[in-house]
Parts: sequence; C-alpha cells; structure tokens
Amino acid sequence: MDIIEKFKTGLADNFHAFLFVGSSQMSDKLAEILISHYGIEKMDIFRLESDDPEDDKTQIKAEAAKIFVQKMSQSAFGPAKIGIIPQTDQLNPASGNVLLKMLEEPPADTYFFISAKTLAILPTIVSRCRLISENTSIGDGSDLVEYFQKDFYQFSLQADILAKDGRSKELMLQITRHFEKKMLLSKSEKYADALREIFAATEKLSTNANQRLILENVYLKIRDLV
Repeated sequence: MDIIEKFKTGLADNFHAFLFVGSSQMSDKLAEILISHYGIEKMDIFRLESDDPEDDKTQIKAEAAKIFVQKMSQSAFGPAKIGIIPQTDQLNPASGNVLLKMLEEPPADTYFFISAKTLAILPTIVSRCRLISENTSIGDGSDLVEYFQKDFYQFSLQADILAKDGRSKELMLQITRHFEKKMLLSKSEKYADALREIFAATEKLSTNANQRLILENVYLKIRDLV
C-alpha cells in the first residue's frame, strides 16, 4: 500500500492524526490533498514549529504548543481545521505532552499532519496517529498472530532478526494497534494493562537496551492476550 492509499485508509478509519516518518515535506504534501479536497480556508491552517526551523537542535517550546492547541480548539471558518507539525523530533517532553492531550481528544473535523525523521518521539504520540512511513511497511496488527503462534525459541530468533534490521519498533506499533482495537471492543482492563506494558517497552527501545530481550519480555507478558 503506497503513502496516498494509507492516508485515504486512515481517513476512512476516522483517524485525526497522521505521522509521516522520513521526510518533513510529506506532512505538507498530504495536508495539501485534504485542503484541496475539502476546500479548507487558509485561516483554518496552523503550523507548530520551533523558533529556528532550519536548526534541528532547536526545541519546540511548550508555550508555542499551547498557542497551537488553542488555535486548533477554536471553531473552524470552513469545513475543517488543519494542523501541520513538520518537526515532531524537536518536541521536548513539555511541548509533547501539551500536544498529546489534544491528540487524545481531537475536536471534530480537525486533522493533524505530523512528520518525524525517526520514531524517537513520545510513544504515546505515535500510538495516537496513523503511521505512514516512506521506508518501511507498517501494518495495523492483522499479521501479529503468526508471530505469537511461535514457541518462545522461534519468537526469539525472529526478535533477533527484527532487532538487527532496526524493525523492533515496527512490531511494537503493530502490537499497539492490535490492543487498542481489542480495548475499544471489550473495555477490559487486561488490555489496558497490556498497552501500559507495550508503551513502557517502546520507550525502552529508544535507549541502548537489548532490543531482542525487550521483545521477548513483551511476548511472555501478552502472548495469551493476542
């Protein structure tokens, strides 16, 4: 499935936020498609950037995020509001948490187009977005069963391959999607507990920890729930 098709599928699935990994230009490109399709007014389009967009080390301040959220919370002049964040990597913990609150409960007819060079951003932000990657195919969790039908030894071998290929987060994102759907359907606390385990493990993947061991630990804790 190409990037445009993933975007259209996300709209059909009622996603409000789209995370593009690899290029900051993709958030603008996909926003243009939605703007053209719905005839969105320029006054309904807002950007959240650092004070120096050309400097990757400049962080997006919490105050800027608050102003952005305030503008996105106001009623739209046209059919929808668009928020573009081309440098999500530059969010610091404070500004990231400000944005997260809006992504968790987005206003109606509000869409966010977010870009990041890598997935080294808040896992909770990632989990609220439809992920669209230029470099790798990320599923929605439908192919997870084959991973968790393996015995521990077979899974460990597969986890080692994923870790060496730099695809550990790809599997974790699939797991997140899978359990979010289960929790929405059943409202069971056991799935909420599983998601907390998954979020904690995803954060560890951003460190220098042994990725194979992290995946193995998740396997042991949630295998019976998949």
